[in-house]
Amino acid sequence: MPDRDKPLESQKYVESLMKGLEILDSLQGRAQMTLTEIASELGMYKSRVMRLCGTLERMGYVVFDGPSRVYSLGPRIPALARVYEDTNPILAVARPTLERLFKEIRQSVAFHKIHDKGLICVIRLSRGVANHDQEPVWRERDLHCGARGRVMLAFSSDEFRENFFAISERYPALTPFTITTREKLASEVEKTRRMGYALTSEERELGRVGIAAPVFQYSNDLVGVISISGDINEFGKPSRKKAIRMLLDETAKLSSRLGADKGGDAAKD
Repeated sequence: MPDRDKPLESQKYVESLMKGLEILDSLQGRAQMTLTEIASELGMYKSRVMRLCGTLERMGYVVFDGPSRVYSLGPRIPALARVYEDTNPILAVARPTLERLFKEIRQSVAFHKIHDKGLICVIRLSRGVANHDQEPVWRERDLHCGARGRVMLAFSSDEFRENFFAISERYPALTPFTITTREKLASEVEKTRRMGYALTSEERELGRVGIAAPVFQYSNDLVGVISISGDINEFGKPSRKKAIRMLLDETAKLSSRLGADKGGDAAKD
């Protein structure tokens, strides 16, 4: 007979801890948020958010600026990111690939790992970061726009893709160039599957262009996405063609090192 007092694996969580982690998720990719903004986004009372943020601040996971009354991610976040990279064998293998791409392309290069039906940026090399060091980990939002999300939708399992498209027929516009309909997005995802990579322009942020390609592991499942992004004028078409060739070559080699027997296709002119 099962022990009725013993919680199921799916029920083993602490609700208050989850809410605190949701606050960190809200702060990912944002410079700062007010107490009211966090409470509104998460649907929580401000008094509770204040207590949770106070705990996170005490532990160094968030920083509170008194004069402006805003919260931002704290110094413990990048420290944990570096520990995560040091203890994750995939990242140890992926970093040299990113370093080669960054050296040749001289645009921002990132590795996003598949995690909990989404993407988490775990390595990013950029000219805007001192010593090209790793930036804080952040979760990829809005898979319907941008090259990274396009690649994840294209090369994840059929079940994941079907479930994603079953949720909604329309998507929020981040820019005037964001794809907002399921029909158009499904067409672009299929195009990405055929080409082996995604190239998007100003879908997520005006003035930015992105290229991304998949990384597979020993089971031939998608394990991550490598992307290159830059200013739309500075990162012109000739540079993009070179970047696509290099990206597909490097992701295929990385997939092979991770035990996969498939990788990116050759870039098409």
